[in-house]
Amino acid sequence: GLFSVGAPDNGHGGRWAYLNGSKTPPASGQASATLTFTLPTTAGSYEFRFFRNNTFDRLATSSPVTVNP
Repeated sequence: GLFSVGAPDNGHGGRWAYLNGSKTPPASGQASATLTFTLPTTAGSYEFRFFRNNTFDRLATSSPVTVNP
């Protein structure tokens, strides 16, 4: 998911997807994927977070991504 830096893990604002690129879990486990996210139009610092399937158990966090006005 895509989060504002410092936002709680459950506050993704709808910008998230399973590794299959949808909001429906894949039929079986997936080990890798390429996902595309549209960045928000609101300026600020954002980060991508990777969670264990159907939990808020964070496995990884990206470096911050800055959106300029």
